[in-house]
Amino acid sequence: METRSKIFGATFEQSKKVVSKKILTEDGAQIGLMSSMSFLKRIKALLGGLFLIGLLYAVGIGLPRFIIMEPQETRVLSESTINLIHLFGVYTTGITEKIIILLLALIAINLLPKPNYAFQMAFGNLTLIILVLCSTTAFIPFTIGLTVGAFGWIGFGLQLLVCIYLWKSLIISNIVQLKQRLYQGVPNGKDWGERLMIFIKKYGGILLLLSVVNRWTFNFGEMVKTRPDVFSFLYGWTFLLVAFLMIFTMSMTLKNFVAAFYFFKYQKEYRQFFKVSNEQWYGKWRGRKID
Repeated sequence: METRSKIFGATFEQSKKVVSKKILTEDGAQIGLMSSMSFLKRIKALLGGLFLIGLLYAVGIGLPRFIIMEPQETRVLSESTINLIHLFGVYTTGITEKIIILLLALIAINLLPKPNYAFQMAFGNLTLIILVLCSTTAFIPFTIGLTVGAFGWIGFGLQLLVCIYLWKSLIISNIVQLKQRLYQGVPNGKDWGERLMIFIKKYGGILLLLSVVNRWTFNFGEMVKTRPDVFSFLYGWTFLLVAFLMIFTMSMTLKNFVAAFYFFKYQKEYRQFFKVSNEQWYGKWRGRKID
């Protein structure tokens, strides 16, 4: 692919199509307090980040590791589902732990003053990307365990197909649209997502029915042979729900990151183009000192 077709290879003039003056405001930047040059607001961002990290640690590390230690009489989930959550956690908790450490370092570093607003935007978007990645790995054991425990691997596979379609619709299509906005001539690739959706609509119901019947009767190809409880068919959709939220968040984060990237790459040009004041560019204290 030629450089001009790359999502991060646009010129300043081309990048204007994805970077608007709204990026200078918290609402327009769409990363909340992470875009603020104010130290007090960055402290609030730190506190909010610590709360989220605590939640992710509980769900992604504490739950998979210690769920099997819960007394039998207080368990809400079936034993097979608990074992599945613990099993998947064996493979993901180490990864989640490392990402959490990185995330802690990033939100701590965020307290330090940045050279200018463009640096703050780039750093804030990078931190959010790591947060989304951490959330994804943290919820894997819990969501897959619940879904496989309820619908079995066939039902999980069907939900995974839907997630692949959502990835194509929200992430891949978003990248294509961004390229089209930047270059106004990048050709679309083959729409395999449409064919996948046709397959899901045609055979999805049958596969789901087979997964339910199999899970309640034969348990072919399943890791556990015990019959699930009726309540499990409600929380069995957890993987699809959480995956949709993660993919949607990734889609929004990607769009914001591309805008922040070009704003950072062409920071001198954008500062002049948007006529950004010293106070807004460097923060109130440094800006007033420069003035």
